[in-house]
Amino acid sequence: MADDSNEFELHFEDVSAADAAAAAEGLRNALLDASPDVEVNVRKADPTAMDFGATLVVALGTPAILVLAKGISSFLARERAGTLVIKRGGDVVFKGNSSDAAKIAASLSRKG
Repeated sequence: MADDSNEFELHFEDVSAADAAAAAEGLRNALLDASPDVEVNVRKADPTAMDFGATLVVALGTPAILVLAKGISSFLARERAGTLVIKRGGDVVFKGNSSDAAKIAASLSRKG
């Protein structure tokens, strides 16, 4: 796994728990298709919930940030699933539904 500085937490807001879980699974598949170097795990926000989990934990090396940004951008261009929130080290680095890969990459490169 990549070090903590290159670990991101992604989840969707402004949608139902079921829609957030479906969007997370769709985004997970898109990211895995975009690069085999990206590690994507699903985690439940609430461990007592009965859903499959709607939070993705993405770990990657620095060169993969652009690949991750492009994968997120492509997914957001196809799917309008609420507001995507990306955290790094507990700090929000991106919140929105922009499909602009450059904006997402800049947010991912920021250190919190």
